[in-house]
Amino acid sequence: MKQKIFLCLVLFGSLLSLNSFAAVSGNYQKGWEAFGNNNRSEARRFFTLALENPSSKADALLSLALLDWQEMKNDNAFDDFRKFYEISSDPYAYFYGFSSMPFLYESSNLLQPSRVDFLEKIVADPKMNGTLKAMIYHQLGQHYFACNKTKKAQELFDKIGTIDHWQVLGTFDNTSGSGFNKDWGAVTKPKTEDVLKNRVDADIHWYTPSYNKPDRWFYFDYYFQLNNTVMYAQSFVTSPVAQEVYLRTGTSGSLKIWVNDVQVASVPEERNCDLDIYAYKVQLNQGVNRILVQIGQSEIEAANFMLRITDANALPIAGLTNVAEYAAYTKPASGSISEPLPFFAEETLKAKIKAEPDNALNYLTLAETYLRNDKAYEATAILKQLEEKYPKSSLIAYRLAEAYTRAKNQTDYGKEMEKIKQDDPNSFTALSEAVNDAFKSEKYNDALAICQKAKDLYGSNTTTEAWELNIASQQKRTQDVIEMSKTLYKKYPDNADYMNLRYVIENNVSQNSKAATSIVEDYCNNYFNGKAMETLAKIYADQGNQEKSLTVLRQRIDHMPYAIGYLDNLAGVYFKMQRYKDALEVTDRMLQLAPYLPGVFNYRGYIYKNLNQPELAKESFRKSIYYGPTSYDSRAQLRLLENKKEVGELFPKNDLTEIIAKAPSSKEYPEDNSAILLNDQQLVVYPEGAKEYHYDIAIKILNQAGIETWKEYSIGYNGNTQKLLLDKAEVIKAGGNKVKAETNEDNDHIVFTNLEVNDVLHLDYRVQDFSTGEIAKHFYDQFLMQYSIPSLLNRYSILVPKNKEFKSLVTNGDIKPAISDVEDMKLYQWESRNMPAIKSEPYMSELVDVAPTLSISSIPDWKYISHWYKDLTTNKLKSDFVLKQTISQLLKGKENASAMEKARIFYNYILENISYSNVAFLHSNYVPQKASRTITTRLGDCKDVATLFVSLCRESEIKANLVLISTRDNGYNRLVLPTIDFNHCIARLDIDNKVYYLELTDNKLPFKAALTVDLNSNILPIPYDTEAFGDKLMSMEMQFRPKNRINRDNTITLVNKDMQVQRHSVHYAADASYLRDTYRDLGAEEQLKKITQSVASDFSVPIKVTNPKFKNLENLNDSIVYDCNIEIKNSLQDVAGMKIMQLPWTDKISSLEMVAEDTRKYPMELWQYHMEDITTETLTIKLPLEKKFVEIPANVNLECANARYSLTYDTKTVGTVIAHRTFMRKTETVTIAEYPKFKEFMNLVSEADNKQYAIK
Repeated sequence: MKQKIFLCLVLFGSLLSLNSFAAVSGNYQKGWEAFGNNNRSEARRFFTLALENPSSKADALLSLALLDWQEMKNDNAFDDFRKFYEISSDPYAYFYGFSSMPFLYESSNLLQPSRVDFLEKIVADPKMNGTLKAMIYHQLGQHYFACNKTKKAQELFDKIGTIDHWQVLGTFDNTSGSGFNKDWGAVTKPKTEDVLKNRVDADIHWYTPSYNKPDRWFYFDYYFQLNNTVMYAQSFVTSPVAQEVYLRTGTSGSLKIWVNDVQVASVPEERNCDLDIYAYKVQLNQGVNRILVQIGQSEIEAANFMLRITDANALPIAGLTNVAEYAAYTKPASGSISEPLPFFAEETLKAKIKAEPDNALNYLTLAETYLRNDKAYEATAILKQLEEKYPKSSLIAYRLAEAYTRAKNQTDYGKEMEKIKQDDPNSFTALSEAVNDAFKSEKYNDALAICQKAKDLYGSNTTTEAWELNIASQQKRTQDVIEMSKTLYKKYPDNADYMNLRYVIENNVSQNSKAATSIVEDYCNNYFNGKAMETLAKIYADQGNQEKSLTVLRQRIDHMPYAIGYLDNLAGVYFKMQRYKDALEVTDRMLQLAPYLPGVFNYRGYIYKNLNQPELAKESFRKSIYYGPTSYDSRAQLRLLENKKEVGELFPKNDLTEIIAKAPSSKEYPEDNSAILLNDQQLVVYPEGAKEYHYDIAIKILNQAGIETWKEYSIGYNGNTQKLLLDKAEVIKAGGNKVKAETNEDNDHIVFTNLEVNDVLHLDYRVQDFSTGEIAKHFYDQFLMQYSIPSLLNRYSILVPKNKEFKSLVTNGDIKPAISDVEDMKLYQWESRNMPAIKSEPYMSELVDVAPTLSISSIPDWKYISHWYKDLTTNKLKSDFVLKQTISQLLKGKENASAMEKARIFYNYILENISYSNVAFLHSNYVPQKASRTITTRLGDCKDVATLFVSLCRESEIKANLVLISTRDNGYNRLVLPTIDFNHCIARLDIDNKVYYLELTDNKLPFKAALTVDLNSNILPIPYDTEAFGDKLMSMEMQFRPKNRINRDNTITLVNKDMQVQRHSVHYAADASYLRDTYRDLGAEEQLKKITQSVASDFSVPIKVTNPKFKNLENLNDSIVYDCNIEIKNSLQDVAGMKIMQLPWTDKISSLEMVAEDTRKYPMELWQYHMEDITTETLTIKLPLEKKFVEIPANVNLECANARYSLTYDTKTVGTVIAHRTFMRKTETVTIAEYPKFKEFMNLVSEADNKQYAIK
C-alpha cells in the first residue's frame, strides 16, 4: 500500500474544484471548518447561528442533520431535515441523497409515526419528481405491510406504477459475467411453447409464476437458484396509442432491456440500484408491446428489478395495461441501444456544485446519491476531493469507509476506520469501534466504561441501549437483563429481537409459558415478521397443538405466497408428521412458483416413496437429476427404487484383509520407509455431466521414517465446488485391530496417532463435484502408476456413458485399459502392479515426466480451453472509472511515450504497488477480479495482477493478453491432453512484432525479464480479438528477453599469505531479482552479515567482507551492480619455497554430487542446477614484486551437448595475470544418453576450477 491511488481521482475535471471557499461565507462557513476538524460543539454553534441568515438557513439545517446523525441523535436529525424540507424551494435531490440515512427511513421497514406523517404529507407535493413519489409509496407500503395492514400496503404499492405481470425464463450460465452478451434464445423465442436449453442443457419454457412480491420489485431468487446466472422476464404491454415514453428501471445485477425485440439498454456492471436509476426514452406501438428484461448475476448476491413506464417527470403513463402471457406484437424495422438518461438527483447536485463549488454539503449529498446506487468509485472520487480540504474529518472518513465497503475493499475500509479512531477518538463512530474491540476481547468492563462515555457525550440512544443489554448478558447479570428487556420492549414494541428476548425470559427464566406465548402472539397480531411466526408455530408445536402450529405457518404463507422457503418449511413439517399428501400439495404450489428447481422434485420423490408410489417417486427423482445433474441423493434413491446396486458396487472390490495379509515386510524393501498396498481411484461420469470420485488407499509403514512421513495426511479437493465424504480414516494394527484417525472439522486433514512400524493406514473417501458452468460438463484427470515408494496395486477406473467421447494417454509406459460393459455404461480400468520405487536422482525430472502416468480428458481441444477462459475473463478486462483514472495519473506528462515505455510504466506500477496474495489456483479460482478492484485493494494473485496489466495495456491500445501457464517445475507432461490444470497466469505483450511474456508476481523482477522456472514451460495464450493463437499449447520462449546472467570482474592483490579481493559484479534479469529479494529489505548491518555468510561458505579459511555497495537495488532496473572488498586469510600455502594457491572463482564447481553416479535412469533438469543462461568472471591478479607463476597456466576450452566452459589466461602484463572464466548452459535438460559425456565434462570443469597454482 505504497501509493494513495484515490488522491488522484478527479471527477469531471474542474467541476469539483475546491480551491476557494468563497461561495459560502460567515457562520455557515465557520461551521463547516469546525465540522471538518471534528469540533462538533463549535460546528453546532455556528450552524445554529447560520439559521438566522435566510440565505444559509436551509444548508445549515441539513448540516445540523448530518451533525446530529454523527452523534446518533436521529430524532433531532430528522427534525432538522423536516424543517429543511419545509423551507427549501428545491429539496428533492437532497431528499433523495439523504433518504439512505437512518434518521429518515431508519434501518427497518417499520417507521416511526413522525416519519410516516412526514412521508404521507410530502408525497402529495405536485412538484415532486415521480421517482421520489414512487420511492415514498414503496417505503410506506413496506411499513404498512410490516404492520399487518396488507390492504393499505397494496394500495400504496399500486401507486408506484410498475409493469407487474411477468413471465420468466432461466437459468443460463453467467460465470464471471460471461453470459451477459450471449444469445440464449430469449429474444427470438417469446412463446410459452418455445423450447430452450438452460445451463444444464435441460428443456425449459417461459412460464408465469403463481405469485410475485407485492412491493413491485421482481425477485428472481423466489424462482431460481442464484449461482452465476442469467435470467429473463417478459411482459406484454398494451398502449392505446403510439407514444414516446420513458422506460425506467432499477436493478440488482447487470441489465439488458428490449422493446419489441429491439435492444434499448445494456448495463454490464452489476450493482444494487434503487428504482428508476436507469432511464431510456423509447417508442411504444399502438397495441401490444413486448418488454424483455435480462438480469445477470455473478459478482453480487441478488438479482431483481423494478420497471416503470412514465412520462418525462417520472409519473406513470395512464391507460397502459400489461399481461404476462404472450400476445402478438409488431417489431420495428430497426433500432439501436439508447444512452441512459441522466438521473435527476445527480444532475441537480452537479449543477449545485458548479454554482457553489465551495459548499461541501452538495458534494456529500452527491456522494450519498452515488452510494445509494452502488456507484462506489464515483462516490470515492467526490469524497477524496473533500478529504483534501478536511483531512481529519470523521464524517468524510466514515463515508469513504462506506464507499470502500461497497467496492469490497476491506483494506482501505480498515484504514479509514483506524483513522477515525486516531484522529477523533471521542466521536461516536470511534467509540463504537472501541466497544466492538472490547467485545471481541471479552473485556466487558471496558465496554461498559466506553458505553458510559458515549452516553455522557451524546446521550442514550438505541445503540447504547443495545450495548448495555449485551454487556449485562455477557456478564450474566440476569436481573439487569430482565429489567432492561422489559424497558426496551416497552419502548420499542416493534423490535422483534426485544420481543424474542422477552419471550425467552418469560418462558425459561420466569417459567411462565402462558405469558411467554402471549408475548409472541401479541407481536404477530400487530406486526408481520416471518421469524416471529416461525417461533410462534414452534411454541404451539412444543405445546402439542400441532394444528394451531400449522395454521400459523399457513398464515405466514398467505402473507407471502411467493416465499418458496416458507413453503419448503411447511412441506417439511407435513413430511415429519407423515402427512405426505399435504406435503405433496405444498410442493405442487412450489412448482407453480419454480418448476425447474431440482430440490423440489427430490422432495416429491421422497413423498411418493413414502406414499408407496414407486413409479411416481422414480419420475420425481429423474426430474431432480434432469434439472440438477449434481443431485447425488436423487441418484442414490433412484437406484434403490430400480433395485440397482449402489454405483460404488459397480467397480471391482478390494479385499483389504487379503491385501494386508500378503503385504511385504521391511526385509523385502529395506531401502524404503513405506509401501503403497492399494491405490485405487474411481471416477463416475454421469450422462448429465456430474462427476463423483472414490479413493481407496492403504499404506504400510516399514520403519520409523515411514511414521514421520505418514503421521499426517491432507486430502486435496476444492471446498468451493466439491463435497468431501470421508468414509474411513483408520490405522489397522498388525493384529487386525482398527484405530480411528483424528480429523479436523472439514475431514480433509487427518492425523494418525500412535503409529507403529508395520501398521497400515487406510483411507476411504468420496468427492462429489458440484461445479457449474461450461467446463463442468467435461472431465479431466491424471493418475500416476508408479511412485517414489513401492506400490503393489495402482488402479484407475472410470465409468462413463457408452456414447461419451474422451481421450486417454499413458506416458512413460504401455498400459492398456480393460474395457467392459456395466449396465448401460462402459467401465475402463488401467492397472499397474508390483511397481518398484522410483529412486531419486539429483535434479531429476518430475514424477509425471518419468513415471507411467495416465491422462484422461473429454475436453475436445485446447481451443475449447482458451475460448472458455476468454469467456471467463473478458468481463474483467473492461474499462471503468478507476482504470481510466489510474492510467491518467500514471501517464500524466507521458501521454506521448512509446507503447513500450507505457507498458514498462504499467509493469513497474503493479510491481511497486500491488502486493501478491497467494490464493490457491484451483478451478473455482480461475476467475480473476476486475482490474479496478485490484487497484483499490492493492492485493491480487497471479491472475489478478496479470489481468490488471492486460487491462491497462488494452485501455491504452497496447496489444496484451492473458496467458495460462504450467510452470516447468510442475512437470512437462502435466498437460499432455486438454485440461485446465495450469498453476499460474502471466501476461503476453506484443510490441513492434516482438513477443514478451511478463511475470507480475515477482515484485523485484525487471521489465521484460523471465524467471528460469517459467521459460520453456507449457503455455496457452488467450485470444481476445483475432489472434492466431489459443488453438494449441505453446512453449514459453522469449527470443527478445534480457538473458539471466552474471558478469563478475574481480581484482586480487596478494599480500603475504592473504588475498585482498575487490569484487565487482553485475546481475541481470532474473539474477537481479534474486539479489533484490536477498538484500533489498535488509539494513546495512544485516546485509553485511548475510554477504559475509555467503562468501564464507566458499572458503575453509577466515574471510572478512567490507564496504558492500549496491546500485539499482531499490528500483526495477534491468541490472544490479554489486561491489565489496573481501580479505581472505591464509589463502596461500608455503611449499618448498613456493606459495600454492587456488583461484577464488565465485561459481566454481566444488561438489560433483550431481554427477556422482556413473549412469542415470532419468533425465537431469540442468536449468535447476545452473539457472543462469551464462556466467562470466574475470580475475585480475596482482602478483607481489618479482613474483610470477611457476608454470604459465594453459587455457581450457570444454564443450558437450549441454554446456560450454572456457578458462583463459592473459600474462602479457608483467606482475599481472588475468584469468577469465565462462560457463554457458546450452540445453535445459540432460538426457540419459547425454549424461556420460556431461559427467565427463563436469569432472573436467571441476578440475580446472579447483586447480592449484604455484607462485615463486
